[in-house]
Amino acid sequence: MKSLKGCLVEAAFFVGRIPAKPPETGLFTQSNSYRDYQFVKLLSLTVKNTLPTDSPIFSNFAPMEQIIYNVTVSIDPAIEQDWVSWMCEVHIPDVMATGCFLEGRMSKMNDEEEGACTYAMTYVAYSQEHLSDYQHNHAARLQVDHKSRYEGRFAAFRSTLNVIQHFPHER
Repeated sequence: MKSLKGCLVEAAFFVGRIPAKPPETGLFTQSNSYRDYQFVKLLSLTVKNTLPTDSPIFSNFAPMEQIIYNVTVSIDPAIEQDWVSWMCEVHIPDVMATGCFLEGRMSKMNDEEEGACTYAMTYVAYSQEHLSDYQHNHAARLQVDHKSRYEGRFAAFRSTLNVIQHFPHER
């Protein structure tokens, strides 16, 4: 078992540059779970905030590719409370459980016309490979669940964006 300090040191080598899948050797072996891998990835992002980005530790790794997958949904205001609860308690956790996304956010559109009700779910995929995995192996099933529950009471559209550059707040 590695100490937290040992994990931090090894995680520093992966900062913001974790491969799409855990390697079979080193810190992530077959005996480690993918959840452990994701934990160390998040830990490495924390370490990144403590090291200068021009540090030589980063020079051997390609930047991590991230893809934003955005789903915008306009819903019937009469089902808003039920829909928001179901999305937060069931659907979004199911999407995140696929392991294809680093994070997900749910936002409500501001300054809409009266009677309008629009939300955006924004997911950050680890890579194009992960987004493709989601779209080919998970999306249809999850969309069927949503459609069967709220058929005729929503309109949705999906878009993807490539993250070009991150601009973190400087402390």
